Amino acid sequence: MASKLTISSIATSALVVAVGNTIFVTGRFSTDLAAWIIDLACICLLIGCIGKAINDRWSGVLVSPRNRISLSKLQMTAWTVLVLSALVTAAAHNLLIGDGANALDIVIDPNLLIVMGISTTSLVASPAILSLKEAGSPAALARRAAAEDASWLDLFRGDLAETADTPDLSKIQQFLVSLVVIGTYAILIGAEFISLGRAGRFANFPALSDQVVWLIGISHAGYIASKAAQTPSPALARMGTPRPNLSAPEPNPPGS
Repeated sequence: MASKLTISSIATSALVVAVGNTIFVTGRFSTDLAAWIIDLACICLLIGCIGKAINDRWSGVLVSPRNRISLSKLQMTAWTVLVLSALVTAAAHNLLIGDGANALDIVIDPNLLIVMGISTTSLVASPAILSLKEAGSPAALARRAAAEDASWLDLFRGDLAETADTPDLSKIQQFLVSLVVIGTYAILIGAEFISLGRAGRFANFPALSDQVVWLIGISHAGYIASKAAQTPSPALARMGTPRPNLSAPEPNPPGS
C-alpha cells in the first residue's frame, strides 16, 4: 500500500511540473523568476518522491549503498536540479514569446559543462575508491544498518569505520566551496530571469569564470585524493585478510 502511495506521489509531482510550466506558458506569472522557482521546487519534489520510493525517505537519492548521506550525490543532485530547472523555464519562456522552433537553442557556458563533468567524475570515482578499500578489508568502511539511519552529518564525517565520528576536512572544504559556487550561480540565474522581460529571448546561461573552474577542480581533486589516501588501521585491515588454517595437518612428503 505504501509503495502504491509513493508511486502516486511521483506521478502527482510529475503532473505538478507539467502544470507549473503550463501556467507559466499561458502568461499567468508576471516574472520568469516565479516560474523558475516553481519548476525548481517541482523537480526537487519529483526527486524526493523517487528517494521515498526506493529508500523510504525523501532524501533517499542521496543515500549511499553503505546507508550514509553522500556528499558527491548531493553535489550532483544540486547541479542537476539547478541547471535542469533553469533550462526548462528558459525553453518555456522562449515558447511564450513565439520562438518555438528554437526554444531549446540555448547556449550553455562551456565552463558550466566542465564543472558538471567534474562533479560527475567525483560521483563515479568516490564510490569506486571506497569499493576498492572494502574489497581489501570489509570491516574498514563505516556503514549503517538501514537507509533511514543515514545522517546529514555524514556529509562532514570520515568514511572509514575508525573516522566515522570525526570531522573530515576535505569534505567540509568541498561542501563549503560547492555551497558558495552553486548558491552564487543560482543568484545569477535568478537575476537573468528578472532582467529578461517578456519580449527578450533566453539565449545564454550565465558564464562561470576560469578561476571558479580551477577552484572547483582543485576542491574535487583534494576530495578524491583524501579518499584514496585514507587507510584503515592495521587491526581493521587484518580483519579483512583471510588467515591460514594453522590446525590443518601438513601434507605427507612424496614417497612416504
